[in-house]
Formats: sequence, structure tokens, C-alpha cells
Amino acid sequence: MLVLRRVVAEIMKLPPRHPAVERSCVSVLAPCWLLLLGHRSQLKLAFPRFGYAPEDTGAITQHLVRFTLGGLAATAALAREPGGV
Repeated sequence: MLVLRRVVAEIMKLPPRHPAVERSCVSVLAPCWLLLLGHRSQLKLAFPRFGYAPEDTGAITQHLVRFTLGGLAATAALAREPGGV
């Protein structure tokens, strides 16, 4: 968690103990936990076109990275505003 916090803080250009960094760490981890621990059959029922085949890995990875970096950028910008958290 310390490594993740440092990486997220560096990407966001905020101190590692900033509340926005800690919240963002949870947001980064949540989809990973869902994909690792979620029941595949339930995920397929809920999201049938998600892409569960090995050849979908690249598209899923690109999406998760793009979504995460966009969210971190938006959250960091708000956190840097006066009174932003």
C-alpha cells in the first residue's frame, strides 16, 4: 500500500498523505479486486459484453489505465483548488 500511495501521489503531484491520494488508491484498487475476486459467472451476467477472452486483455488494460489516469488527473485538479479535498 505504501508503494501504491507513493505512485498515486506522484502521478497526482500531491503529498502521499493527502486525503485525495488515499481515496484515489481505493479507486485504483477497486476494479482490480472486482476482477480478481468477483465470481466470473455473475460478472458475465451483469456485463456480458465486457470481454472475458484472453484476446480482450489488451483492450481491458488500456481502458483501466485510461480511466484511472483520467480520474486521477481530475481528482488532483480539484484537490489543488482552494479548499479542495
